Amino acid sequence: MPWARPSGEIRPRMYTEEEVAVIIQVSLSQLRKWRMKDNARRVDGPPFKKIGRMVRYPAKALEAYINCADEG
Repeated sequence: MPWARPSGEIRPRMYTEEEVAVIIQVSLSQLRKWRMKDNARRVDGPPFKKIGRMVRYPAKALEAYINCADEG
């Protein structure tokens, strides 16, 4: 669900890593391992964005990831 900024600009919903871990039913540590660039057995987790030091997951990208996982 989008949210509005004080300027009236609409931004898409962004989930925290804790919220995503609950939504896709994986541990927080597993979600973090998926993001590691050095992980030799890297399993692609949901797409994320870095905003400074924060990690956020765009709602539309997360929904696409979940739908793709359901099909596979």
